[in-house]
Amino acid sequence: MKTEQKRLARRRRGLSILEVVVAMAILAVATAGLMAAVAQGSFSRQANRELNLGNEAANRAIEDIRARPVNQALSAYIASSTPFTVADLAQGQGTITFSPATPWPADNAAPYLVEVHVRVTWTGIRGPSHVDQYILLSR
Repeated sequence: MKTEQKRLARRRRGLSILEVVVAMAILAVATAGLMAAVAQGSFSRQANRELNLGNEAANRAIEDIRARPVNQALSAYIASSTPFTVADLAQGQGTITFSPATPWPADNAAPYLVEVHVRVTWTGIRGPSHVDQYILLSR
């Protein structure tokens, strides 16, 4: 009976130091993994935000081109080939290029297509980045 009481008393004493150290090590590894996942999620969220802002800036430029009559849009943008700024992005800047880079031919008989390329560049959380969008304008 005495040995049974001793065994029960040992069980009631609590955890050994080794068990506490092992439990703390497991918690430390789990916490470190969780912190890394949170940091990566924050990084990805910021990178996606920058990408969305770049796409929105390119879409605004394309919408501005489409809102004008075709000849007027070509004349306005070919004449002023200056980049536009994107205020929401660090060092954000956009360029619009046309291919071919000449206005409509004088004869209105032939169909004519012009490729419009809008590129928005910036320096963000992932370093230098860019977004490209293309449309075709026709007469």
